[in-house]
Amino acid sequence: MDHLGKRLGRPRDHGREPRAPDYARAFARLENHYFFNNCFLDEGQILRDLDRIKHLPATIIQGRYDMVCPPQSAYELAHAWPGCELRLVPASGHAMSEPRISAELVRIMDGLR
Repeated sequence: MDHLGKRLGRPRDHGREPRAPDYARAFARLENHYFFNNCFLDEGQILRDLDRIKHLPATIIQGRYDMVCPPQSAYELAHAWPGCELRLVPASGHAMSEPRISAELVRIMDGLR
């Protein structure tokens, strides 16, 4: 153990990088690839081409305080999509790892069984 590891009581990873930085790096690369390419969508494309998917059922899980995908966008999409249900999750943002978002995703997936 190095000096800091001994002092904090954390075991050393025997020369391997921890998983969290690897995940963060991979996620950042993927996210940047999508943002650089405008998420592979034209402005307004999902609403414009909704007729291609409107026959499918859908549920939108939307965090009330999502700053990446504003709730207004989710509302407009759900309103235009006949088979779509919008679930607005209070006190939540964008990340799937947020407890209330995760719980709602699990609830929806369990309902599909």
